Amino acid sequence: MIVCHEDKAVDVKTLHRHIGASGHLGFASPDQMRGVLRLEPGALTPLALLNDEDGLVTVVVEASLMDAEQVNFHPLINTESIGLQPADLFNFIASFGREAVISDLGSAAGDAVVQ
Repeated sequence: MIVCHEDKAVDVKTLHRHIGASGHLGFASPDQMRGVLRLEPGALTPLALLNDEDGLVTVVVEASLMDAEQVNFHPLINTESIGLQPADLFNFIASFGREAVISDLGSAAGDAVVQ
């Protein structure tokens, strides 16, 4: 799952290189979203980790969001939004024994930072 600013242009074809993934990435099908995260398409949120009982989803966060005062997400439904401080998002992810990947998601110069 990629968490980035709504205006961030992400090249899905090369993203795997910027986040250390071993293969190409793609969008989850509606059936995968319903089966793994119990979400409808359009409602994807890192908060859905609470439904990922098998630990199949990795969360990748755009590095620039770390400096934001607040990041906004859907609370498992796309008709509402909530705001969290970035530290609270990472604490939430850690509460499931997970660690988010922090990446610039590929800069204009092609340099990548994966932490």
